[in-house]
Amino acid sequence: MVYNGLLKKERQALHERIGLIMEQSFHDRLPEFYETLAFHYKQGQSVSKAVDYLIKCGEKSLNRYSLDEAHRYFQEAFDILSHKEDSPKKMTS
Repeated sequence: MVYNGLLKKERQALHERIGLIMEQSFHDRLPEFYETLAFHYKQGQSVSKAVDYLIKCGEKSLNRYSLDEAHRYFQEAFDILSHKEDSPKKMTS
C-alpha cells in the first residue's frame, strides 16, 4: 500500500490536508464529520484541532446518551493534552 510507504511526516501532512479540505468542503455540516476530523487531526500535526474535535465528539455522544463512547472521546482528548504537557514535541502517532 502506498500509504505505508510514506514517511511519518508525509503521512501526518496528508492527514492534516484531509482535515483542512473536509473543514472547507463541509463547513455547513461539520457535526456530521466530527469523528472523522478528530481522527485525521489526531494523525496529523494539529494537536489543538484534534483535541477540539475529540471534545465535540464527546459532547455529541453525550447528547445521544452514549456515555461509554463519550468517555472514550474525552479520555482521548485528556491523554493528548497530558502528553503535550509532558513533552514540548509535537504529538506523534
